[in-house]
Amino acid sequence: MKKFLLTCMLALTAGAYAQVGPPSAVNPNANNGYGFAQSSGTYTPLSAGRTIWQSGSALSTDGISSLVTIPSFKYNGKTYNSVFISNNGFITFGTTPSLATTTTGLSADTSAPNTIEGAIAGFSANLVNANTTTSEIAYETVGSKFVVQFTDLKLSGGSAAQLLNFQIQLNSSNNSIAIVYGTCASGSANATGQIGLKGAEASDVNNRVGTDWTSTAVGTAATSIVTLGTTGGTTIPASGLTFTYSPGTWIAAPTTYATIPFTENFSTWANGNSTLDLPNASYWRTWPSRGDNSWRQSDISLSGFTSASGWNSVGGTATVASPATEPTARFHSYNCLYVSGYMDLYVNLSGSSGDRLLTFNYINPTGSDVLQIQLSTDGGSTFTNIGSPLGVQAAWATKDFVLPSTSSTAILRFLATGDNGSDDIYVDNVNITINTTPPACTTITAPLNNATGVVITPTITWASSVGTSSYKINLGTIPGGTDILNGFNVGNVLTYTIPTATPLLYGKLYYVTILPTNANGTATGCTEFSFTTKNLNCPSVTAPASAATGVSTTPTFTWSTVTDATGYKLTIGTTAGGNNVLNAFDLGNVTTYTLPTPLAIGTKYFYTINAYNSYNSSLSCTERNFTTAGCATVSAPAAAATGVSVTPTFTWATAAGVTGYKLTIGTTVGGNNILNAFDVGNVTTYTLPTSLALGTKYYYTLNSYDASNTTAGCTERNFTTITACPTVSAPASAATGVSVTPTFTWATNANATGYKITIGTTSGGNDVLNAFDVGNVLTYTLPTPLNNGVKYFYTISGYNATSTSLGCSERNFTTVVTCFTPTALAITGSGITTSGATATWTAPSTVPSNGYEVYYSASSTAPTFTTPLNATNSVTSSTTSASISGLSPSTSYYVWVRSVCSGPDRSSWTSLVSFVTLCQPPALLSTTGATVCPNTSATLSATADAGAIINWYNGMSGGASVGTGTSFTTPVLSTTTTYYADASYVNNSAGQARATYATVSATDAYDYGLVFDATRAFRLNSVKVFLERNATTNLVVNLTNSTGTVLQTITIPAANLPTGGTTTTPVSYTIVLGWDINVGTGYRLMANSGPYMIRESSLGGFPYSLGTAGNITSGYISGISTSYYYFYSWDVTTTCTSSPRQSIVATVDATGCPSLATGEVIANKNNVKAYPNPFTDVLNISDVSNVKSISVIDISGKLVKTFDKPESTLHLGGLNSGMYLVVLNMKDGSKQTIKAIKK
Repeated sequence: MKKFLLTCMLALTAGAYAQVGPPSAVNPNANNGYGFAQSSGTYTPLSAGRTIWQSGSALSTDGISSLVTIPSFKYNGKTYNSVFISNNGFITFGTTPSLATTTTGLSADTSAPNTIEGAIAGFSANLVNANTTTSEIAYETVGSKFVVQFTDLKLSGGSAAQLLNFQIQLNSSNNSIAIVYGTCASGSANATGQIGLKGAEASDVNNRVGTDWTSTAVGTAATSIVTLGTTGGTTIPASGLTFTYSPGTWIAAPTTYATIPFTENFSTWANGNSTLDLPNASYWRTWPSRGDNSWRQSDISLSGFTSASGWNSVGGTATVASPATEPTARFHSYNCLYVSGYMDLYVNLSGSSGDRLLTFNYINPTGSDVLQIQLSTDGGSTFTNIGSPLGVQAAWATKDFVLPSTSSTAILRFLATGDNGSDDIYVDNVNITINTTPPACTTITAPLNNATGVVITPTITWASSVGTSSYKINLGTIPGGTDILNGFNVGNVLTYTIPTATPLLYGKLYYVTILPTNANGTATGCTEFSFTTKNLNCPSVTAPASAATGVSTTPTFTWSTVTDATGYKLTIGTTAGGNNVLNAFDLGNVTTYTLPTPLAIGTKYFYTINAYNSYNSSLSCTERNFTTAGCATVSAPAAAATGVSVTPTFTWATAAGVTGYKLTIGTTVGGNNILNAFDVGNVTTYTLPTSLALGTKYYYTLNSYDASNTTAGCTERNFTTITACPTVSAPASAATGVSVTPTFTWATNANATGYKITIGTTSGGNDVLNAFDVGNVLTYTLPTPLNNGVKYFYTISGYNATSTSLGCSERNFTTVVTCFTPTALAITGSGITTSGATATWTAPSTVPSNGYEVYYSASSTAPTFTTPLNATNSVTSSTTSASISGLSPSTSYYVWVRSVCSGPDRSSWTSLVSFVTLCQPPALLSTTGATVCPNTSATLSATADAGAIINWYNGMSGGASVGTGTSFTTPVLSTTTTYYADASYVNNSAGQARATYATVSATDAYDYGLVFDATRAFRLNSVKVFLERNATTNLVVNLTNSTGTVLQTITIPAANLPTGGTTTTPVSYTIVLGWDINVGTGYRLMANSGPYMIRESSLGGFPYSLGTAGNITSGYISGISTSYYYFYSWDVTTTCTSSPRQSIVATVDATGCPSLATGEVIANKNNVKAYPNPFTDVLNISDVSNVKSISVIDISGKLVKTFDKPESTLHLGGLNSGMYLVVLNMKDGSKQTIKAIKK
């Protein structure tokens, strides 16, 4: 194991630390970040000689300046001569700018490699010009200060009164930063922005937070904001308010250089510009010193926004294993995206002759993060890449590089770039030695030895050989040959690709040797590999498909491009392998070819397409075949079809290359006694002019022909002609009062040997009889009685041995009525609950003897006479009302009722009525009060069902709403006070009814509108109208009940309505209403008067849904209308609230709340001490043997820390500076309170 040592920098340079954060409330920063000081002065605008970057309306669009040159300025340890300016209130350092759309300059990390290395924000937010005359962003150098001035800006969307003026000043004399505010003004709404400094990562930020500009506090997160308030005073910055950030002391470059041989095992980490940011302070420097893009020791435990490291976390660890040992150097790729950080080793590379060999252990298990080795020999002004970047390395490995320098003042840089990936980069055991021997041979990894099918521009790769400064390649066409490459030096790389300008030959055997070399010589005796390049590929043929049939006699051949091919050849023959049609015919460099000379119809052909170029031709390409069109594809009559017309129509698809068709029909297989090769011409349809016999099977064949021949062997098909439908005489069509045992009669039908009857209770139905065979009779009486008063549908068809008559007319009749239907079915509004409802109706004139059956369903599909009824879908009643139960809350249901007479006799079902069950309100599950000292706030809490909103009130009923959420913090209380809470579900549905119009027509408003029903109480938030022309009159909208009484009204002045609408492009306007509407029917939303607006005349299609709230049932213009008037995209809110409210008590109790001076203790028998006081991060308790638990409370009374199992050492490093009460809860029930101050 390595021994960890902390090298105190006081032995090297007095207090030499520097970094951006963590945030500091004072200057100097205790952690050597930038210190903060606030002062008041005079805001001095820039002179007329300033450079204006943007002004006026140009500021309304997000923008980033080009590079702006500045006097040399040192920021976060690096010197810059330029900045980028964002018109969203911040500037950045680095090689390329942030995104123009970035509004959070201190918390937005870079989105592309190596972009932002730092940022300074005066008020980073989505800013725009407050006006078009004085708003601008300008810059100027004033003495030793470079000043960027933001003039008359405001938050996007903010009111015209809102105003921001500020400067960002870079003082090159001391590298301090000042943010100076000019005249600012409140708007009608708050504006929030980020203020402070940022390193390359949002993990390293020094920022402010607060709403009182006279006393902003240090930020607690990268996203901390300062608020520009609405009431002036301290809610906005006073003119001349100045925030000054002063840097810590940056550590100087080493004055001595490490000598070689050199070894660094990273066991000693020292304080440099931050805590433990240097492998050692003698020869190493790092940048940055803090943040997720900084290097640290691998076993780091410091993380968090306010930590010395600035790492967001310590996640992304890799296992440290041989040859590495803990601790190693570690770059935090896990939380670092794109940004780089480096370790610099100052080393003397002079000395004896030989290569300077760098080796180190390396692991980087996954991701796209990389490590690049660089070297500078000019004091760090320029760096040169050494070798290729190191990427993924799944297991620990030793990497080596030859350093091409003997400079005595060299700087070796380990430059890492993050990927915000799953693990970090680790480095260990850095060694620099002088190598005096040639390198060993390497191993070729691709192409494999004796590989075949290799591309003609192969990439040759090999393994690294330690101590190699470059590699040479020998490549030839004979063993040991060098006729292609002769000792070609490719540099210190591990891969080489043959250039496309000088490709290898196809189908050729090559020999390759890789020779590692360095200043001491070249490896000898290295193994030679051989490989053979590929032959030219065969094209991928797409047409004609393999074994295709019905192909045109002038077919089109298509294929895909073959890489490196310069042309293609086509071979066609009438036998496999044949070439009697075309023999390797050169088509040129195309990918499609149409044969100009027709082939024979109905003939199989074989073909092959080959690719070629000047070096090679493709070999053994697949031979395919196709058959030219001959027999037509027949579509009707279908094979074995029955019920075919006696004058059938024959149809078929065109067969390519033919000039006509011949039809043969017979009554036996192969027969031609009806038609014998009858020439129908060059058509694709033919209707037989002479009728065939009914109920007879026929056989037919369709052959094609051209000028020279006629196809043979085309498929024979058969069909059977129809059997005629019988003529039915009873029951008459649409007959009523028919017996429940009706007699069916019909006339005899030629060719029929029997008849079938189908009866159902719906059109096309068969639920009574399904093609019931009654035999060869002409009358049939139903033996089982039907139901009274029911409409039945029936069909009678004839049949014989081969077919059944099709398409016979369906008739209907209604049986005699003895059981009558109830009327006036309704659902009582007061009877609707979360799980049920009450239905009422009016009895028929003849009251049924056995009461009524009520059917209900969540589907609007009506029941039939035979619909099964059970306890889950129906109830019975002997009166004219019934209670329905067992329903789901907030659900639409549909109800029907019918009379029950004697036996199975039932009336028809009534028309449906619908209703929506009430919502199931959420439950308030628990409440928790609080006990606090006088003149402090209490935090009350409650829990509720999932998805519910908890509402807080100051009264049991009525009263004001004081908050929402699972907790509520009261105002400062002097006496015990009771608050109340309930829970509710809120559902907002936008875009209900019709979202927009489909057809454009318009009319002016004159008491026209829409009728709607509310199936549950809801709030109508807004609706949308579309104006066809400019308004000249006010728009008046009324809500009325079903009798026209006005319940709500709103007037929108014509001047407030949008202009520019036309008939083809109307403009939309949203009318904000906020009207609460109770359950009811026949409500009307009316445009009482107003401009020309879009309506859809005679649209129909009602009802239009309002979600669970109800439906729009019709238009209205002096009565019900099918037109849709004006109001689109209804926005409705439904709420379900629990009741009653529950009380939660905030108890005010002065017990244990004395006024103490620092270090004083409430007197009791436990005289326990706390020290040191004031403390930095750790507070010691002298005796915890009688202490049960410890609570830490800040000066506002908020509990900030609890120790349930107290120890004598309390770690309080995460707390902000300030005063705290440490409450010792003793085991005997008493308390001891100690006042302590954290420095």
